[in-house]
Amino acid sequence: MSNEDKLNSDIEVIEKFGKLFEVGKVEIFRGFRLSDSREIEIEVTDFGQKAGNLRYHVVSRLVDTPEKIATGNGGSTLEHALGILHWSDLE
Repeated sequence: MSNEDKLNSDIEVIEKFGKLFEVGKVEIFRGFRLSDSREIEIEVTDFGQKAGNLRYHVVSRLVDTPEKIATGNGGSTLEHALGILHWSDLE
């Protein structure tokens, strides 16, 4: 079973037994901005293949100033979701 198939299967099982909808897997990444070396946290939620054009949602925040948050709309690919994130909100 591929990672993609496993994710979709896990989401279905969690939705069924948890009596939930819009279940997604959340991963958190951390890195440092090139412009000022501030640490940022990027939270990526993958709602699985059945979510279509809204599969990936991304939220980013400054680690030292957590009230500074950048959000955007969902995207069909991670690249799309990151590309439409309002990064300037972290300034």
